[in-house]
Amino acid sequence: MRFMRVVGEPNVAQLRKVLASFPESGIGLVATVPAVDGIDIVGSALAVVVGSDPASCEFSVTVARHYGGAGLGHALMSALIAAARARGLVEMEGFVLRVNGPMLGLASRLGFALSSDPDDPSVAICRLRLDTATTNRSVDQRSRVQGSVQTAS
Repeated sequence: MRFMRVVGEPNVAQLRKVLASFPESGIGLVATVPAVDGIDIVGSALAVVVGSDPASCEFSVTVARHYGGAGLGHALMSALIAAARARGLVEMEGFVLRVNGPMLGLASRLGFALSSDPDDPSVAICRLRLDTATTNRSVDQRSRVQGSVQTAS
C-alpha cells in the first residue's frame, strides 16, 4: 500500500490482503534500537510483489526522522535488494515524491534509474534491475549491516 499523503484511516481490507501475502510475496525488514520498554522500530523496508509480474516487486522504506542521515536507509535498502535478489526477483521499483531529495539521492547511488511518473509529475519512479551481472558495490557490502537489520518472515 502506498501513501503519498497523510492518511487518517487506511483501507483495512487492502492492508490485510497485503500483510497476508507475507512471506510468500513480500519481504519485510526492520531496524531496531533498545528502549526502556523493549525495542523501538526506527526504520523499515518492504518489498511486495504486486500486479501480474511475479518477478517484479515494489519497495518502500521508512526511517525515523532522528535517524535520517545516519546511513540507516542505505543499510535497509541494501539488505532489501540483497533479499530480493536471493528470492530470484528481477526488478524492483518504487514511487518517491520529488520533494524527497534524500531518498532520490539514495536510490541513484544504489543504481536505480529515475524517471517521471506519467500520471503524477510530483512523483519519481525508481527502477533497479536485479538480474544484471553487475552488482552494485554498496549492495555487496551488506554483510556490514547484518547485525543491525533483521528480516521479518
